Amino acid sequence: MIGHWCSGRSLRGALVAAVLFAAAATVAAAADLVDQENVSGDFVADPGLNAFAPVGQEFVPSLQAVDFVEVFISNPYSSLTSAVGVELHVDTIGGTLLGSTGATEVPRSHHGPIRCSFTETVQLDPGARYVFLIQELAGVEVTLMATPDLYPQGRFIFWGEPYTEFDAWFREGVVATGTPAPTATWSTVKNLYR
Repeated sequence: MIGHWCSGRSLRGALVAAVLFAAAATVAAAADLVDQENVSGDFVADPGLNAFAPVGQEFVPSLQAVDFVEVFISNPYSSLTSAVGVELHVDTIGGTLLGSTGATEVPRSHHGPIRCSFTETVQLDPGARYVFLIQELAGVEVTLMATPDLYPQGRFIFWGEPYTEFDAWFREGVVATGTPAPTATWSTVKNLYR
C-alpha cells in the first residue's frame, strides 16, 4: 500500500495539489504600521478633555501619511457612553487643519485604547511637527491618559499650551493593505516537473 501511494504519479499528483492549495491565497494578511507612539503604562495624569480643552499631543512622523490615531481614554462614569474625535493640525494646536476623524464611541466604564480613524488618509511631510487635538464630541467628561515625558519628539498640550512634564499615551500610523501573493498557473506547476 505505501509503495503504491508513493509511486511517481500519486506523489506527483499530491505535490501538484499541495502547490495549488498553497497558491490559493491571493492576499497576504494586513497589519497596521505604527509610526510614532508613546505607550508606556505608567500613567501620571488624566486631564479631562472638556476641563482642560484644547488637549492634544505634538508628534514628528517618519511616514508620509497617517490613517489613525489611538489614544488611551478613561470613561469613569459607569452609566454613560461618550464619543471622541481627533483633528490633525500642522505645527501647533491652532495650525492648519489637515484632517479629522468621525466620532468614535467610548463605552461606559472604558479604560483603554480608542482608535480614531481619519475619513481619508492624511498626507504628511516626514520630519515636520504635527499636533493631534482630541475632543469629546458627546457624553460626559472622559480623560486622556498621560505618561511621564517619554516621547522626545513632541509635547503634551492642555489648555492649548505645550506642557513638557507629560506626554499623551498614543499611537499613530497607517493601515496596511494586503499585497497579492504569487499565484500558480497549471503551466508553472507543470514546468516544475520537466
